[in-house]
Amino acid sequence: APGELGAAALAATTCRDDSAMTVPARREVILAIGADGNDLVAMNPDLWVGVATALCSFADPGAPVRDVVTGGAR
Repeated sequence: APGELGAAALAATTCRDDSAMTVPARREVILAIGADGNDLVAMNPDLWVGVATALCSFADPGAPVRDVVTGGAR
């Protein structure tokens, strides 16, 4: 279950994984991305859950959610 994954595993979630997750699990992914140093994402995780879901609908399914949300910037 997503709640049992560590922060590094959550931050490495792909769009394919994200599409099968519940909203609370997606929020955990976004929180992990924020905790990994992305201050913009950390400021409003609830907003970024929706942004990530929308962007992942267009992105390669194997793309990490972190890269889709941040444009690959760390």
